Amino acid sequence: MKKRIAAVLAALLVLFAAASAATGEPEDGAQTEKSYSVLNGAGYIEGRPEVGASSGYSIPTFTDGDFKYRMSDDGESAVLVSYTGDKADVAFPDAVNGLTVTAIDPAACLCNPVLETIRIPGSIQTIGIRAFAQCPGLKTVVIEEGVTILDKCCFGGCNALEEILLPESLEIVDDCAFASCDRLREIAFGSGLQSIGNMAFLKCSLLSRVILPGGDDVLIGEEAFGECAEDLKIVY
Repeated sequence: MKKRIAAVLAALLVLFAAASAATGEPEDGAQTEKSYSVLNGAGYIEGRPEVGASSGYSIPTFTDGDFKYRMSDDGESAVLVSYTGDKADVAFPDAVNGLTVTAIDPAACLCNPVLETIRIPGSIQTIGIRAFAQCPGLKTVVIEEGVTILDKCCFGGCNALEEILLPESLEIVDDCAFASCDRLREIAFGSGLQSIGNMAFLKCSLLSRVILPGGDDVLIGEEAFGECAEDLKIVY
């Protein structure tokens, strides 16, 4: 009887070891996935790697002209994944293959070297984390009525950015959205704005005028206008 029990226990141990190896579980609590901040490398979202990067699968994409897309999570619209063209002035599409384009993915145009002027259509509700960060030649951004969220660091480090036109529909400007845009001198928000995140305009050293119709009803995060121009004025 004892021999039989010992044999069963040994078999169970072998099966458990095989299952652990198959699922790739870490030993002794070892951490297998690093946490990435919004300022890390291309394709990373805060707190996790690019979708599918560590799981062995990727989300199917499709191409139309100079643009790459994927289906939205609910399968009812399209999301812009990247721009692969060589034009300096780009109007991003509001529809593709009969689908409305409703968002721009994180890091979609990160460090793009050719963009100078862009127009974002109102069909897009969210511009993702670092979507246009560190584009060295980007000078003018026009965001049409309908866009509601500028996610973390979406235009951070665009040190040639001089002009950005924002819609009344804009509600949230997230953390570091325009950090280190050191040629930006003035920005005007619409009355729909609800919050400006931490360090949203940190180190915009020439920013001297902010028009904020929402006044005291707008939540302004820590260091939102830190290290801006000494004569910075916020006009309510």
